[in-house]
Amino acid sequence: MTDYHVSDISTATTPTIIESFPYGGLPAAGSAGRLARVTDTTARPRLWLDDGARWSPLVDNTVNVLSLGPVSPTDPATTRATLQAALDTGANVYLPAGVYPIDGTLFFHSGQAIFGDGRAGPGSGARFTEIVVPQPKTTTPPDSPPPVIMFQSATCPEGTRDVVFRDLNINNASTWQHGSVGIDFTGVGYSRVERVCMRGHGTALKGRDSALRTYVRAGSHDSWLRVTATDDLLYADGVAIAIEYRAPEGNSVVVRGTVRAVAGPDDPDYPALKVGALRSEDVSPPPSPSQLPVGAMIFHDSKIDGYYNTVVECEIANCRRGISLTNDGDGWTVLDGNFMSNICGIHVEASDASRFRSSFVLNGVGVEFGDRSVDNTVLSGSKFEGNGNLARWTDPSVQPVVLGAVRCHPGSRQNTIESCQLSDSIDYVLDETDGDNLYTGPHSTSHPAMPSGVGGGGNLVSNGDFAVESTVPGIADGWTFKGTVPTTMGFSIRSGKDHPAEVPPGTRAAQLWHMNQGTNIPFALYREIAVTPGQWYTFTARTMVDDGGDGLYTLFITTTFSSGDPRYKQLYYTGRLHSHNYYVRSLPGHDDYNAGLHRTSFKIPDGVDSIFLLLRNYLNHTNPEDPKDRSCVVEAAGGANAWFGKFHIEPGRGISTESRDSGVMSHVQTTGEPLTIKGKAITITHPFHAVAPGAGGTLENITPPAGFSGMLVLHATGPWNATTDGTGPGKIGTPLSMTAGKTAFGWYDTTRGTWWFTPA
Repeated sequence: MTDYHVSDISTATTPTIIESFPYGGLPAAGSAGRLARVTDTTARPRLWLDDGARWSPLVDNTVNVLSLGPVSPTDPATTRATLQAALDTGANVYLPAGVYPIDGTLFFHSGQAIFGDGRAGPGSGARFTEIVVPQPKTTTPPDSPPPVIMFQSATCPEGTRDVVFRDLNINNASTWQHGSVGIDFTGVGYSRVERVCMRGHGTALKGRDSALRTYVRAGSHDSWLRVTATDDLLYADGVAIAIEYRAPEGNSVVVRGTVRAVAGPDDPDYPALKVGALRSEDVSPPPSPSQLPVGAMIFHDSKIDGYYNTVVECEIANCRRGISLTNDGDGWTVLDGNFMSNICGIHVEASDASRFRSSFVLNGVGVEFGDRSVDNTVLSGSKFEGNGNLARWTDPSVQPVVLGAVRCHPGSRQNTIESCQLSDSIDYVLDETDGDNLYTGPHSTSHPAMPSGVGGGGNLVSNGDFAVESTVPGIADGWTFKGTVPTTMGFSIRSGKDHPAEVPPGTRAAQLWHMNQGTNIPFALYREIAVTPGQWYTFTARTMVDDGGDGLYTLFITTTFSSGDPRYKQLYYTGRLHSHNYYVRSLPGHDDYNAGLHRTSFKIPDGVDSIFLLLRNYLNHTNPEDPKDRSCVVEAAGGANAWFGKFHIEPGRGISTESRDSGVMSHVQTTGEPLTIKGKAITITHPFHAVAPGAGGTLENITPPAGFSGMLVLHATGPWNATTDGTGPGKIGTPLSMTAGKTAFGWYDTTRGTWWFTPA
């Protein structure tokens, strides 16, 4: 950070007092040079000048902060008071080049521009303006300064608009300080931050709707309304709130009240609000706090705003979060910035429709989409370099860190990561959802330090894998082939938006492979994926074949491209893929085979550091004169078609992401009491269970939740056997002999109501 020198700032020793008057109530003119502030918020401009004969508006509506009072490089309190006096004029505020230390929040108003002489730093030789929260003076023991929100709306949480920050440094000298904020745009909309450098904050720039939300939780009583959160949500005595829920009859009910107190962390009801008498136009009499249903939404009953803001050419570094958009911080545009050495560059949660195009360098994670983030886009032209370097983020003070270029957490959906520059092997894209986000660029390898427990880890191949064409027309990025594409074949990309009938169920885009009627030579699309020897992986894919292509396509996962290689080993093989109109027995290793859903898990053999995904045509014809001359003969007049979509590989043992995030069994339970076999049966509730033998130690039936299809991991705590003697749904098709510590992976065949297992 910066050292502060008296020479950095011109100090005004005599403050200028600006009196305030209602519009139309200015006193008689006659004191040349006198300024007056008009208090009516709709009046423009707000500053007026007495020229000795008349009052005239200041056309540029700008005040120089040095004309309003003293500033001191050693007295943050005095400097803050002068800066606040300038902001309270309601005019635009100009901060000449220099360093302005402050010790608390500065409050801005709608319509203001706060600007300086540039964001260049010391040593650059250029003029710059820096507003900074300085390091505390050294004491024994050292002081722990309270976090400071440097800028915030004066009317928060009510809406504020048309604010501009420009050509400034807004810094916190305490790097990564929890709770500190550079600019808080809670309730601020239609505003702009341009050419601003922000460093050292907990959050450099915070954006969220001013109607901040919390929810009713169980245990409320008439003294305290128990809620899910109060911290940082701006609830205080006198704040008007609204409570919304749906009545049993189905109609929406809104109840209003006023906060009278907020429970402290030591209160047994914390977090909780004390509210005054509730009122409602929807129900009579209105409910008391104890009668409000659990889950009812509580929000600020005020003017709302907090969206449609623009951030351009800004540099954000050494922060826990660069930009944090939460609670409907919607419609932001972030362009041509540089995010460097932050734990997280941009974090989005419960917010929609924002766009980002910037450079992300040496962050823990560049962009993070959290729960309920929808329809946001990382634009083409963004650059990711060195994000997710595990060695860089081992400091316990900054853990836990989610590493990588972009991460889509469970609950995020319809976010798009366009083709970006991923400059480093650690700049990978993670999608933890059930195919709900789309990545249209090539995929880099996964981080080598991958977890080996149940589930977890990042995708090597993301769900949007077949979204765009590569340099070869019609073939998806990252996929290739040997030789040339035969003239009897055609490839194209089909999207669910444009061709909803031509993508497999549960996918958003697919690779279409067409073969003409007649003879087709052997051909394969393939993709090589870097993996870790000895690591477990899970795999999900969706396929679809028409009647003309019935039995003419296959899918492999292998350790080498050629079966003639002595290192060749099949990790997964579908057999001949059939159309949905063709009945085929569901085989071990498949989920709902006819519907084209494939899920499995496998362990990488020692010495293998890459695997191959192979899409091949099935060779159903052999030349009788040359047994080595084999081909794929299509009989249908319209040719053969197959669609491949939603390929997904991730490190982790035995639970594929689609199964884990299906919504039926969405929680991975790895601790707690084991299930005990009773009456030769168990009833599962999660995709992972420890199982104790119980009396007899024989298992014949496993009852899944209604609607479940997917994978199951069973870990034996003692010896037991699974037999095929069961009947009805949940019967077992693969016998097992389990000992303590042994694990088996199962797939549920919903068509036959049967479990198929593969022992580890």
